[in-house]
Amino acid sequence: MRIVLVDASRLVLKIITGLLEARGHAAHSFTDGPEALKYIKSNLDVDALITSVELASMSGLEMCWETRLLSSCRRPIYIILMSSNYDRHKLTEALDSGADDFIPKPIATEELYARLRAAERMCSMQRELIRLAAID
Repeated sequence: MRIVLVDASRLVLKIITGLLEARGHAAHSFTDGPEALKYIKSNLDVDALITSVELASMSGLEMCWETRLLSSCRRPIYIILMSSNYDRHKLTEALDSGADDFIPKPIATEELYARLRAAERMCSMQRELIRLAAID
């Protein structure tokens, strides 16, 4: 999968990028939300976004919302929001802001991989539906 990763910490970006690349994913890392959005707008092959709630230039919830506006019925983007502050209110707010999934920080490696497998299944099904709709 082609994944955009957004976090204010360069160390977190380095760790998660390493985890993603170890499983064959192409990761593009950003510390700035607007810069990441610009990349997503110009690269239609982005499959997923993993973003932190805690960003400097915009909140992760805003990042989810803006990315959801970029995705469409012809361009599915799976969004995972991550936060070191995990509570039910944050989870509800994340899902209502357009996130497909929520993962706590620090990231548990096997949990991240399992969530990405679920994201791949979802994106694959959405692409297949789009393909079938185009030929019907």
